[in-house]
Amino acid sequence: MCIRDSSLSLLKEPVFALAVLGIFLYVGAEVCMARFLFPGLKAMGMDEATASKFGPALFFALLTVGRIAGGVLLAKVKPRPAFRVSALLGAVGAGLLMTGNTSLAIVGVILGGLGFANIWPLLFSITVEERPERAGELSGLMCMAISGGALVPLLMGGLVDAGLNAVSFVIPCLCFVYLFVLSLKGGKATA
Repeated sequence: MCIRDSSLSLLKEPVFALAVLGIFLYVGAEVCMARFLFPGLKAMGMDEATASKFGPALFFALLTVGRIAGGVLLAKVKPRPAFRVSALLGAVGAGLLMTGNTSLAIVGVILGGLGFANIWPLLFSITVEERPERAGELSGLMCMAISGGALVPLLMGGLVDAGLNAVSFVIPCLCFVYLFVLSLKGGKATA
């Protein structure tokens, strides 16, 4: 059996197929936020300087803070509950952006930035714990799933083009709802 067949055969197991889809949707949601936060906040009535400050700049600053804090906290907190909280924060953050209210949108950017921060390492570690002997193949599959960053934003862009600026944040919100539901699933890892 060649390596490619061996790696792809892991997708026949639901736990791995769902996790790879999770990475696909996570990366897609993050690219959606990076691409559409600034114009989305402007469409909600923020001036350019305010939208710039509270859009991608704040989101990526909080991603950085969240990743640093995650490096410390994840030494003390088990991955599955941390994944659950992160996914919930991301979903609520994107959901608040859907309101079109600028004050709630800023809170959404804050929650989203913190929620998005540690999804990749959490989902990766939880998945690899299922089959540590196949870590290399799982890593390859999850790295291929970053293609979600090219495909998921097309859906959000379609909504933006249709004039549904605030509503378009339903796309990253749904991605994170999926991740939250995925975080509720059991596995070898104990909560």
